[in-house]
Amino acid sequence: MNTIDFFKVAFKDYKVGAISPSSKYLVKKVINEVSGNEKCILEYGAGSGVVTKSLLNKLEKDSLIYAAEINPDFARVLGEIKDTRLKIIKDDVLNVRYFMDQYKLIYPDLVISSIPLTFFNREEREKLVKDTESVINQNGKFVIFQYSTLILPVLKKYFKKVKVSYEARNFPPCFIMTAYK
Repeated sequence: MNTIDFFKVAFKDYKVGAISPSSKYLVKKVINEVSGNEKCILEYGAGSGVVTKSLLNKLEKDSLIYAAEINPDFARVLGEIKDTRLKIIKDDVLNVRYFMDQYKLIYPDLVISSIPLTFFNREEREKLVKDTESVINQNGKFVIFQYSTLILPVLKKYFKKVKVSYEARNFPPCFIMTAYK
């Protein structure tokens, strides 16, 4: 999906938190948080698949990626990625406990999120972080990239350690927060 098509999707769906795909610089910083040995990754708000494709390139052949995406246009684009390791979940990330258990999904070693958490109210942000922490395997991580650090206190409440970095070469510039279980 090109930048113009991405913008059109974002323009008609207020829940899309970006106006353009993540830059190669941001994707590289996010992918640097991936060891490559993860057996399962859950991606919240996979969008047009920019991060997803980089994950697939880095992961082993027996790894799995669950891409949670509720926007139908983005879900369709993700469906065009022909890789048996990619499974698309068309459900709200606030239902993560439900869909992980309902579909008997493998709990992830890593969760990556680009969803706009500033669009969620305080209770929803708290629930999402708490539920995410509960589904991540021991010694796993939660990597979030956002335009604000609003979620930082909640991450610190549920995770042992949180590291913050910044990528200015993205539009708009972005914070990358890595929370360690």
